[in-house]
Amino acid sequence: PRFLDHQYYLFHEIEECFAEGPYKLKALIGMIIAKSRRKGITFVNSGGIITYNYNFIPGSLTTIAAYEAVHYNALLNGTHYVINHLNKNTDWAKRRQKINRRDHFRASYVYTAQDGNEIEEGYMSEVQAKSFKDDPFKAIGDSVYTMCFEAAGRFKGLLEAYTIAEPTFRDGEIMTGVPMIWGTGGDVEAGGKDLEEMFYNP
Repeated sequence: PRFLDHQYYLFHEIEECFAEGPYKLKALIGMIIAKSRRKGITFVNSGGIITYNYNFIPGSLTTIAAYEAVHYNALLNGTHYVINHLNKNTDWAKRRQKINRRDHFRASYVYTAQDGNEIEEGYMSEVQAKSFKDDPFKAIGDSVYTMCFEAAGRFKGLLEAYTIAEPTFRDGEIMTGVPMIWGTGGDVEAGGKDLEEMFYNP
């Protein structure tokens, strides 16, 4: 029961972020979640944010950012689990013919036009996961609808990576996407100092 109660509060706030975030004149719109372990946030967000964007926001790019690839494995597992469930049991199934890797996939299909050119069409929503270890510039060049910083308590250089990535979801005062940051509090040695700083001084 407590999971259900807090998921209600979480998604109420997430809806507020997305309602106010993209394309509104706000200084900063996003969410930082500091949590204890084993609260289900990873799987809640994999279904409620990443899979939702993939299935219902055409042309969206959702980026999963983590310090090491091992830190986003559970999030990707949850995302694929929910997408596979929807593909099997609903009318929302989407092909992934052009890009279909575990850590990068796009809802699209490919056909050959009469002139022989290969054409990619479809929903064009996309999910990609990136490890920022030793490279805080990984997100440069993207334009994201949502950027999910996973395992933020273990993300060394989180503040630097966030600052460098900020132009991918904001243009001056205009938010063009929504940053979401979550992690377990208490991992101070592993990067939690940046999470603490961002949480208390957003």
